[in-house]
Amino acid sequence: MSSDWSQNRAINDLEAAISAQAAAAASRQRAVERRIAAVQGDMVTKVNALTFQLNALVELGDLRDELTLYIPMRRARDAAVALTRAVLRGDGDLTYLRESPDLASDGDYWLVPAALAIVDGRQGVLHDDAAATALRLDRGRAAPFLVAVTTLLGHPELTTHLLGDCFDGRGSSGSTAFGSADGLAAEPSAPAASSSSSSSSTRSSTTPSPASPSPAVTNTERTIWRATAAGVLGADAVPAVQRAVGDRLAGARAEAWTEGAANPLAEAPRLGHLTSDGPDPIASQGTGAILGAWATWAERIGEHELRGGRAVGPADLGSAPLTGTPTGDDDPFSPPAVHRDLERVVMSLAGEGGPREREMLERIDLLQTHLGKAADREAQWWSAPHAGGVVELVVRDARGRDIDAAALVAPLLTPQLRTATDNHRDRLLATPPPSTAVRLVGTSVAVTATDDGEVAAERARSSYLSQPLPKPNLVAVGVLAAVGLVGAILAATQVSPGWLVLAVPMLVAAGVVYLRGLQTARAEKERRTQAVQRFADALHDARAKVRSEADALTADQESVRLGHAAVAESLARVRPVA
Repeated sequence: MSSDWSQNRAINDLEAAISAQAAAAASRQRAVERRIAAVQGDMVTKVNALTFQLNALVELGDLRDELTLYIPMRRARDAAVALTRAVLRGDGDLTYLRESPDLASDGDYWLVPAALAIVDGRQGVLHDDAAATALRLDRGRAAPFLVAVTTLLGHPELTTHLLGDCFDGRGSSGSTAFGSADGLAAEPSAPAASSSSSSSSTRSSTTPSPASPSPAVTNTERTIWRATAAGVLGADAVPAVQRAVGDRLAGARAEAWTEGAANPLAEAPRLGHLTSDGPDPIASQGTGAILGAWATWAERIGEHELRGGRAVGPADLGSAPLTGTPTGDDDPFSPPAVHRDLERVVMSLAGEGGPREREMLERIDLLQTHLGKAADREAQWWSAPHAGGVVELVVRDARGRDIDAAALVAPLLTPQLRTATDNHRDRLLATPPPSTAVRLVGTSVAVTATDDGEVAAERARSSYLSQPLPKPNLVAVGVLAAVGLVGAILAATQVSPGWLVLAVPMLVAAGVVYLRGLQTARAEKERRTQAVQRFADALHDARAKVRSEADALTADQESVRLGHAAVAESLARVRPVA
C-alpha cells in the first residue's frame, strides 16, 4: 500500500515538472516570436524608408536632368534676381546687369521684363513698356512684385494703380503629386526637415475651406495691407486697399462676425484706454464698458488722419537688411517690419521659377525637405494664406494699439460694429425680468421683480398649516381599554388573579397607543413649523436674489442703452471708404 502511494506521488511530481517545463518553453517561444516580429517590423520600416529615400533620390535626379532643358530660364531668373537685388541695394552702375544676355534668353517669363521695368526705380522712373509686358505675361505675380519693389525704393505712387491686382486672391497650386516618391510625404521626415517647415508648409492653397466663414488673406495681401497702414504706400493707396479688403469682406458669412474673438463686442479696443500690453481692466466690467471703449475708439478714429505720406527712409533700410526673414520682435506695422516682409514678397516671387519649371522646382524642394536638406528659398510664401481670415484680421487691427492700422479698417468695421451693438441692445432689452419659484410641499410660489409673492406665500402657509394633524387611534385605545376594564372587573368580582394577567397588559397597551398618537401629532406639528420656517428663509433669499438680478439687469440695460447711443454717435464720425 505504501509503495503504491509513493509511486503515484512520484508520477504526479514528474507530471508537474514536465508541465512546468512545457509552460516555460511555450513562454520562451512566444517571446522569441514577438522579438522576431518586432525585428521584422523594424526591418520593414527601415526598408520602406530606404525605398522612399531611394525613390526620392532617383526622382530628384530625374527632375534635375529635366531642369537642364530650362537652363536659359534659370539663367534669366538668376540674372533678374541679381538685377533686383542690386536695385534694392542702391548699386550705382547697373549697365552690366541690365545688358546681361541672360535677360534676353526667355520671352515668356514675367520676371525678366518686371526686373527691367524697375531698373531706374530709385529715380522715380518705371519703364512702362517692360512693366506692361510683365503684366501681360502674369499679372497676378508681376503686380505685387512691382508694387513691393517701387515701395521699397520710395516711389509707391508709380504702381498705385496696380494695388487692386495684388488682392486677386491668387493662391499657390501646391501641385506636387507626381513622381515615384509620393509616399514620402506620409513618412517621418529627417530632423533637418524641421528647419524648413516654413517652406514646406506653404504648399497649400489660399482658397478658404468651404467650412471657413471668413475668406483667407495671402501673405502678400497682408503685407501690402500693413504697408498701407504704416504709411509707406502713400495716401492714394488708402482707398484702394480699403476697397480691396472690403471686397474680400463681402465674401464672409454672417457667422464669421460672431465666432470667438472675431465678435467686435467680445473684447474692448486697446486704443483709447490702454497704453501698454497689460491686462485689460474693461474686460471684467461688462458689455456696457466695452461699448464705451468702442465709442472712445470711434471718436479718436474720427479725429485721426492716416499718415499716408510716410516713405521708407535710410534709417528703415539700415535697420532691416536684405534678409527677407522677419524677427517678430517689433511692431508689425512699423516701417522696418513692413520693409522686411515687402522684401520677402519680392524674393519669394523672384525665386518661384518660370512657368515651365515652377512645378518641378516645388517638387524638388519637397523631396529635399524629406531627405533632410532644408530648402533655400520660400517660393510659395507670397501666395500662402496668412494666419487668420480677413474678418479676424480686420477686428484684430481695429482692437490694436496702432491708430493707423485701426483707422485703415475702421470704415470696414463700422457697419458690423453698428449691427453688433444694435443686436446686443435689442437682445438685452428683450431679456425677461428675473423670476424664481419657491415650493412649500406641493405649492409653488412665484417671486418676480414686481411681485414678492407675499400673498401667495401666506395662502400657501395657511393652507399647509390648516391641514388636520394626525390624532391617536381612539378606536384601538377604546377597545384595548374596554378589554382591560372587563378583565379587571372580572378579577375583582371573582377574586381570580388570572383575569389580571389579561387586564393589565390591555390597559398598558391602551395607554401606549394613546401616548404614541399624541407624540406623532406633536412631531408632525414640529415638522410643519420647520418646513414653514425653511419656506420663509427660501422666500427671503429668493426675493433678495431676484431683486439683485433685477437691479443688475436694469443697470446693464441702462449701460448698454447709453453705450449704444454713444457708439452710434461716435461711429457717425468715422469717414467712409472714399
